[in-house]
Amino acid sequence: MKLSKRLSALCDMVPQGSAVIDVGCDHAYVPVHLLACGISPCAIASDIRPGPLAAAKAHIREAGVSDRIAVCLSDGVPLKAVSILTSVGYRRDAAPVTLITAGMGGMMMLDILQRALHSEEPEFSKGWFRYYLASPQKDAEAFRHGLTKAGYRIIRERLVEEDGKYYPVILSEYDPMPPEKLTKDEAMLGPCLIRERGTVFLNYLAGREAVLEKILASLPADKPERTEAVKEELTMIRRYLEPRSGN
Repeated sequence: MKLSKRLSALCDMVPQGSAVIDVGCDHAYVPVHLLACGISPCAIASDIRPGPLAAAKAHIREAGVSDRIAVCLSDGVPLKAVSILTSVGYRRDAAPVTLITAGMGGMMMLDILQRALHSEEPEFSKGWFRYYLASPQKDAEAFRHGLTKAGYRIIRERLVEEDGKYYPVILSEYDPMPPEKLTKDEAMLGPCLIRERGTVFLNYLAGREAVLEKILASLPADKPERTEAVKEELTMIRRYLEPRSGN
């Protein structure tokens, strides 16, 4: 099965050899692909909706990986997640765990993260899932801030353009030492994306600049606060659209 560009980006960013917990798995395309490609040894596929979960079970069965993917009805990281992963071959001393969420808002993803971190499961400990891989559909700025507050350091990002929309894919790693707070620019645009300034990122900025220019031109004079906010974002975007020194 051919994955969408966003799901392909998610799979490409999963650390090699890590077990995965895919919350909101839909049809379980990501965990099945990860096992088929030898990226992950085992997985949990979790979803809150019985319909997609039934489709996930069928897809997993057809792929011949039912012994390595556990399917759970849950609105977050399932209870007894450690035991469930162990039942499909996970060894705590042999592989890290990556939590994956995609296709939902950043605030919902933070809620999933916080509930997992504050779980009272006896086998669970803070930082048990070493990596958190997420693709928020909205509220990316708040999501990035929330990651660092929870002790996760952003280590890799990609921006994916699909059907005219742009989606960030963010990989973070738990760090027992509190990560530094993100700047406003880093939270809004992504620290790794700013540093790398790839083609897709620059295309996104150029498109956003055009939108903001139209908004600014149409704003009435009695909206000074909104006008100032738009100008501030335009200044920030143009700063990163400027050619790098020495190029």
